[in-house]
Amino acid sequence: MKRIIQLRLSRRLRLVFVILLSGLLPGCENIEISAPPPSIVWFIGFDVTTSIPANEFAEYKNIARKAVLSRLKNRDNVHILLIDSDPEDNIKSFILNSGRTGLVEKILEIDKYIQDEIQQSANYRGTTNIGGFLTFVKRNISESRNERANATAKGATLTAEPLYVALLLTDGHPDGEQTNSGAEWHDDIHLSAWGVHDRHAPAMLSLCQRSGIPEKNLQLVRLIDAGLRLENFGLEWNRPLNEPILKSIETKKVHTGGL
Repeated sequence: MKRIIQLRLSRRLRLVFVILLSGLLPGCENIEISAPPPSIVWFIGFDVTTSIPANEFAEYKNIARKAVLSRLKNRDNVHILLIDSDPEDNIKSFILNSGRTGLVEKILEIDKYIQDEIQQSANYRGTTNIGGFLTFVKRNISESRNERANATAKGATLTAEPLYVALLLTDGHPDGEQTNSGAEWHDDIHLSAWGVHDRHAPAMLSLCQRSGIPEKNLQLVRLIDAGLRLENFGLEWNRPLNEPILKSIETKKVHTGGL
């Protein structure tokens, strides 16, 4: 019998330690002490086109708080893109890599950017290039995995590969020309689109199919269903909503109790 014990190790210790303690615990041949769960690279796309009603756009920011920001941990990366004619024209990236207080402060910085800087464009006349967001996600992950493979081939010892999660905040209408690269959408990458209108769901599904996204990896969520979906969101990656962090975001003050 083998017992698995998860310990919080420092960032410098991400190896798996196996300690043979035969006879220490009845019926146990060894105890395996493993590194923390892998980090997550988050991709968040905000549809900033004026086709989105103002009240729905405001709700996008609340969903981002509960679906992503309140689940962040140190070692995570966050890439935020604005969905307009060229999503890659304005990318904001954040790296979380500090202690408990520093983590919350960084999350508050991300939230401030979302609340203050992400706004709908007045009198917007461009396209809604959701495909551009999907293309960035595919290319970023492919490049990261190629770099890891090359490093491993050269004998480098790497930390555990991060998980990758893509989240879209949109009505689901891919209006106008859509960027679509030939890069692979890896089978383990999850995409959830929040705020999709029923009338736009077929077009959204068609775009995702053309982008090579397996249906099992795709989740379309109406705003009316968002609250219920958020309850279970992230559990498969061991990322339940962190109440102290959410409280910090909502009050704009650092709360570390319970972290």
